Amino acid sequence: MYPDKIKKRALELIRDHSVRQVYTQLAKEFSAAKLPDEDTIKRWEDEAGAQALRERQEAYVKEHKQAHFAQLVDIANMLLGEELGSLLNVKGETYSLIEEGRWVDKDKSELTTMIESNIDYICSILTSWEFFDMFVKHLEHENEEIKQDFYKYIKDKPLEFVNLVRTLAQRKVFKGKCPVCEEWE
Repeated sequence: MYPDKIKKRALELIRDHSVRQVYTQLAKEFSAAKLPDEDTIKRWEDEAGAQALRERQEAYVKEHKQAHFAQLVDIANMLLGEELGSLLNVKGETYSLIEEGRWVDKDKSELTTMIESNIDYICSILTSWEFFDMFVKHLEHENEEIKQDFYKYIKDKPLEFVNLVRTLAQRKVFKGKCPVCEEWE
């Protein structure tokens, strides 16, 4: 309805002037143009303020989501450690991984014990809340079986569990929402 240059100039002026002063200045600068009334100038100011607030909120959420996902990646990498990060399935329920610089075979129960030991270690460094209520909540959205029984899934499918964690660490994006993510809604 009004030329963009009038709206742009009004928004520049409103930062340091009252609505009445903005209107007066616009009348001086754009004498031949149809000028907005004071209510329109005020509405523009409100819209610009709301837009600026939305942009700041979006930037805040983006920054914090990136930091949160980076923390989840760190947890995933701690969970894998050097040994589980090198895990390969050799044959049946025999797995190979690099331990102290050489390839070592492990059976399913040894692998499960390693994963559980890494979980205990993570919970000793961080908190069980950070692991179970943040990290595992995201894992549950990746695989329904984890939601049903986390430790049973690890026991029954340790290779699949390690591969899922490895994928998440590489992808660096997590599905679902944990309590931290819900704060951004």
